[in-house]
Amino acid sequence: MPSSATRVAIFSTLLTSLWWILFIYMVPEVFTKQGSAGNFGTSTKDSVPRTDSEDTASDCSVRLAAPGTFPVIALASPPGSGNTWTRHLIQQATGFYTGSEYNVEHLAKTGELEDWTTGTTLTVKTHSARLSGPGMHEKAKAAIVLLRNPCSVAVAERNRRLTRNQTSMAYWNNSLKYDKEWFRAVEWQMHLFERFANNWLELGIPVHVVFYENIQENAVREMKRIVKFVNLTVDENRMVCVRKNTEGNYHRQYSSKAKLYEEILSPEIKRYSQMVMERVSVSLVKHGQNPVPWRHLPPEVLP
Repeated sequence: MPSSATRVAIFSTLLTSLWWILFIYMVPEVFTKQGSAGNFGTSTKDSVPRTDSEDTASDCSVRLAAPGTFPVIALASPPGSGNTWTRHLIQQATGFYTGSEYNVEHLAKTGELEDWTTGTTLTVKTHSARLSGPGMHEKAKAAIVLLRNPCSVAVAERNRRLTRNQTSMAYWNNSLKYDKEWFRAVEWQMHLFERFANNWLELGIPVHVVFYENIQENAVREMKRIVKFVNLTVDENRMVCVRKNTEGNYHRQYSSKAKLYEEILSPEIKRYSQMVMERVSVSLVKHGQNPVPWRHLPPEVLP
């Protein structure tokens, strides 16, 4: 019969073997569980994790919320700043429809014709910059303010007026460069850009300023910031939807924007543009927002 010391050694060996068996079979499961949720919404990079089957990676459907779900959150921008495109991205990022105070028929998606005061849509499109009289500013509890380079806005607005839609390009040539009417149009966009930004910043409600140029650079990153601002949880599966369907149906394509700017923006317009955007940057920083993203503006806009 084995001695007591031998029995202890055998028992110790059996325990050690059992421990290693449990480690081999259990640890991979623990690591897998941690990896599936450990980085949820906290990734240091704003890219969306890729999967082996991205076509079925997520449900990208969009729905209306129950009445009273959301407060009135304005998605405010000057006309031509990419509001409709940004609405599309917000819908992809959240799964909720966005609304509008204009009820435009040719944009008649489910959220477009909803009563924007009932809380069934996440944000409400507005181009209003008024601080007096009836308007969106009276009902909005918060605002996402979308700003875009005013020179680009002037181009987009001319395209919209001449083509009567939001995706086609009008005819452009360099004869516009020193045209007085064109200069007045760009000058007006500069004025509106500055007034619009200042009025919403001074309204006294929570404001998140987002730049069209930043969305162009990294739509997923900017949508994550918007989702957090409206007090929703970032869902990485919905970020896959953003990446898979970034363009949407209402985003005008430019074959060569740099060449276009060079042809139609005079040195005088460029100098005036720089002066206005520097003033707006000062105002943005004063109200705790980021300045105008100079690094994303086409170099042709600068003198």
